[in-house]
Amino acid sequence: RMRTFSKAHGMAGARIGYAIAHKKIITGINKLRLHFAVNRVAQAGALASLDDPEHLKRVLAEVVQGRHEYYETATQLRLSYIPSGTNFVCFDLGSGKRARSIVQKLATKGVFIRMPNAPSLDRCIRITVGTRAERSLLADALTSALDLVPA
Repeated sequence: RMRTFSKAHGMAGARIGYAIAHKKIITGINKLRLHFAVNRVAQAGALASLDDPEHLKRVLAEVVQGRHEYYETATQLRLSYIPSGTNFVCFDLGSGKRARSIVQKLATKGVFIRMPNAPSLDRCIRITVGTRAERSLLADALTSALDLVPA
């Protein structure tokens, strides 16, 4: 089992995580990993995060709420979406060309989202669940971007 502190713990830039596995697997991982890649600040942050389970519960609850808001946004905009158990939701825009256009329009509004590049998924946009204010901004920006990019 491997976990990072990236999303729910709010430490994506720290690049810290952990692995729990059989000794042989850990030995193999140790041959490949960067031995000095995790600094003391990241370690201190991870330990502090583990000592604050209430914060983790709040973040996870906010992500669940955010996913549901994105589902509602997609439904209101008549877009298909892929239900998610993660901190992001994919909206299906019907074609790669339309998805790329929407990504560009959103970028001009200061909204950064990702788009899978693999065929059959490149028609989707991947929207990370942000704060309530960020979700509201996304909904408004996406609505106006869709008005500019025909189906």
